[in-house]
Amino acid sequence: MTARLKRTHRRNLQQLDRLARLLGSDGPPLAARAPQVSQWSVLEQIDHLIRADDLILQAIQRTLASPPPDVELRPVWIGRLVLWTGFIPRGRGKAPAPTQPAARSRPEMEKELGRVRAGVEALESRLGEMIVSPGRAAHPALGGFTAAQWLRFMDLHHEHHFKIIDDIGRQAAR
Repeated sequence: MTARLKRTHRRNLQQLDRLARLLGSDGPPLAARAPQVSQWSVLEQIDHLIRADDLILQAIQRTLASPPPDVELRPVWIGRLVLWTGFIPRGRGKAPAPTQPAARSRPEMEKELGRVRAGVEALESRLGEMIVSPGRAAHPALGGFTAAQWLRFMDLHHEHHFKIIDDIGRQAAR
């Protein structure tokens, strides 16, 4: 098992812990908005991440299924670029409908975040399998990812939204 995948897994858990801290805190204000940064509030950014993480976990499970669901699918050029550079550009894509934030209470979100964190934690015992599994699951815009690529995408997606959350916090503090 590669050290890189272990680091990515550990980073995802740390990022989920950061989401939990944000949900449990009052700063930056969860209702803060900065339309010049994003149409979503901080709380909506967090809700989107939780929803997306749940779908990413499902995609990872599909890639690890036996027989693998799809071994022919490959990332499209933009998907390869995102995975290679570690950068997701802002304002270029629209979040798929199942990942759009919706009115949920903080306790509901905290419960769902706990379930997602447990799912990511459970992947630790499957990291070796993730490296060798030929299965792929499709991202709506970026093409087919392996389980390891999905875990990397989760990390990059978190970082993308943390930057947005930080920018919203800075704008709200003005």
